[in-house]
Amino acid sequence: MAGQVAVLLWALETTAQEDREVKEILDKQSPALENLHQCLSWYLDTLNHASKYPYGYEALTFQITKDRKRLRGYEGLQTFLPQKEWMQISRAFALNRIIFMLYVEKTDLERRSFKIEKKSIARIRTLLEKRKLKLRCDLDSGKEGLVSWEPLHVLLAQ
Repeated sequence: MAGQVAVLLWALETTAQEDREVKEILDKQSPALENLHQCLSWYLDTLNHASKYPYGYEALTFQITKDRKRLRGYEGLQTFLPQKEWMQISRAFALNRIIFMLYVEKTDLERRSFKIEKKSIARIRTLLEKRKLKLRCDLDSGKEGLVSWEPLHVLLAQ
C-alpha cells in the first residue's frame, strides 16, 4: 500500500454560514484550488489542533454522533493536504482555522493496488466500538467538535 493510512473519526459539522465563508476565502485567496471544489472539503478547528491533523496520511473517515457514543457511518477516504499556515474564518469561537482535505474519488480507488472492502470497514468499525471510539490523537474541542485519529496499522494491531 502506497503512503500512510489512518483512521479518522469526527463529530459535528460546519454550518451553512461557515461553509459560505470558507468558499469566499477560497475564491479570493486560492484560485488555484478552484478546480478542486468538487472534491475539496474542510474541517474547522483551533489553531493548536490544526497542526495535529493527519497530514501526509490518507484517512479512512467515519462520522460519529454528536454525543460521541456511536458510529454514524463510513464517509470515505480523505487525503489531508500539507499545510503550514491555516486560513481562518471570522467567527468569534476558537474553531475558526480551516483544515483542507480532498476526498479520494472512486475512480482513483479503482486504480490502486489495494481495495477498501466492506469486510475491512466492518472490522475497523468493530475495533473502534471495542475501543469506545477513542483513538491515539484526540482533538477534543468540547461541545463544538471532535476529530480523533491514529495510524491504521496501530488500530489493527489491537
